[in-house]
Amino acid sequence: TPLSTNTLMGDTIKDAQLFNSNLYIQIFESHSFSTMFTSLRKINLNDFQRNFHVMIYYESNFKLDADENIYVVGSNRCDIGPCLRDFMLRKYNSSGVIDLNFAQNGTYTYRFQGLSAQDYKSSVVNLDEDGKIVIGGRVFMNYFDSNNVYVPPTNGFSSIRINQGALNNELFDLDEDVTIFPNPVTD
Repeated sequence: TPLSTNTLMGDTIKDAQLFNSNLYIQIFESHSFSTMFTSLRKINLNDFQRNFHVMIYYESNFKLDADENIYVVGSNRCDIGPCLRDFMLRKYNSSGVIDLNFAQNGTYTYRFQGLSAQDYKSSVVNLDEDGKIVIGGRVFMNYFDSNNVYVPPTNGFSSIRINQGALNNELFDLDEDVTIFPNPVTD
């Protein structure tokens, strides 16, 4: 039986992951320029019932762990600046409820050591077999080059690797922090 859901024009499936008989679908919903958001839905394929539909980060990505917990990265939507954003990771349980025992009220945030301009977008999450979590994405900040010359805000790539464990941001064990400036990729 084909899976069909009622969607409005402008909805786009961005990702889907299957866990046993549950299908997790990430949907970008756009109803107008000012009304855009991303949601995560869980559908039971045995009875095709939707178990939950939760709003997640605007630009996001998600992974499921072996216990069917959901890890989501992304950025908050900001139409009016300044848009100060950090790398963010939120954990949900298999019912779509934020796990308040994870990090600080369910959300881990990380701000790279930079200067004034900070606009980070975590867009990739990977769960290593050893329990470490890798988050990657785009950073936009000023920095000093190898000659200690100030470089104004520019785009770069960055990733962090953390050990899951403590219940607040300060006690998470940051394993690695890697930043590459300037962005080595050109159009």
